[in-house]
Amino acid sequence: MQRIKYIIIFLICLLIFAPVLPASTNASEEWEKALYLSERDRTRLDSHLSMDNGYVEKLIGETLDKYHAHPDYSKAYVRYRVYDGLIMNAYNAITDSVIYNQENYDGLPVDALRYIVIPAYKDGELIGEVRIIDWNPEALRYDDVYPPCTPNSDGPCYSGGEGWMDLANALYTIENNEEQENAELGYDIIESTGAEIQAIFFY
Repeated sequence: MQRIKYIIIFLICLLIFAPVLPASTNASEEWEKALYLSERDRTRLDSHLSMDNGYVEKLIGETLDKYHAHPDYSKAYVRYRVYDGLIMNAYNAITDSVIYNQENYDGLPVDALRYIVIPAYKDGELIGEVRIIDWNPEALRYDDVYPPCTPNSDGPCYSGGEGWMDLANALYTIENNEEQENAELGYDIIESTGAEIQAIFFY
């Protein structure tokens, strides 16, 4: 039943569709491409990791050293912290449609906290993930949120924005690889309908 729930959530809420295109010749690589970070988000992550002479990346390394694990940045993906109620509130069972006032950054009809997630491996096995809170996905770099400021006599000098990214300095353990298995299964189901999947998001 839990497996079915995950599949339903993927089908209804966490996939963005595009016009029908020819099917890929390598479905395995295609579902991973839909899950892993876009080039834009990867650039943003690299910018965050390199801040302050690589301080954030060093913290991640120290966190994972306790578990004798290592990060795989090439497999980073997006996760949303969202409650089922928020998703279901956007779905109208009578019209079988999604109703919302505006889309979030990723085009989803929910207002939820966005994370960039880095999987952690030990001896080749997925054991957990490190999460970075993505406060401002519209920003490409720190200066987009906190632009350089020169005080002047016309008024005070402020830093703009609510933040950029924050490392949740902990390892969130994962007991099995069920999420990614269900992502691949959900991808295959949708692809069989002739639709192209642009992105997969976990929650």
